[in-house]
Amino acid sequence: MMLAKSYSVEEIQADPAKMHEIVDSVNAEMLKDKDETELFIALFCHLGAYPDGSDVCFVLKDDVDPRKNKINTLDELKNSIKESSPTDFAIMSDDGLRQFQLKRYRGNLTTDDLFTFIKKKINHYGKDLGSSNLLILLQPEDGSEGDIDWDELNVKIKEIGIKSEIEVVISFNEKNEHDVIISVYPEVVANRRKRTEEFTWHNEGREQ
Repeated sequence: MMLAKSYSVEEIQADPAKMHEIVDSVNAEMLKDKDETELFIALFCHLGAYPDGSDVCFVLKDDVDPRKNKINTLDELKNSIKESSPTDFAIMSDDGLRQFQLKRYRGNLTTDDLFTFIKKKINHYGKDLGSSNLLILLQPEDGSEGDIDWDELNVKIKEIGIKSEIEVVISFNEKNEHDVIISVYPEVVANRRKRTEEFTWHNEGREQ
């Protein structure tokens, strides 16, 4: 698969400099497009939290057979994904398949405001997201995590009464220095990767 500047997915994943070059160049424009945001997060950011050899998966339209219809570009992938699926993407690793629904958050970076957003999304699905984990992409203008107490947020989410066994995960770029993924439900687990290091995550709780 080829993306911007003729870098392949494999080249980008192997070379952090190329990864950061594309992150910086597409951040303003690409994130305006919901579909491209989901693909970008799935292909290059969230995949890094999982062991080497893990794969990104998408739910394709019923009339798309990847064995017959080769998908070689980002546009072809966008046009092949099933829009009505509750799963935006999934990660297949040695310990199984994890499905994700991606939501972007541009509101105030406080515990209460973020919780209100999460509660609204969960209640929209009757507190049951099936097998899809909720992944929230924070998009603060200053690149900070604001004034969010992750432990307090965890307590608040538990009080919602989520019916399905899922994770609620927060992803953000920390001051252009770290890419951070924090699971805030059912427990608080943080994964933080320095942007200048190789595409390997510092594990602070997830077993690999």
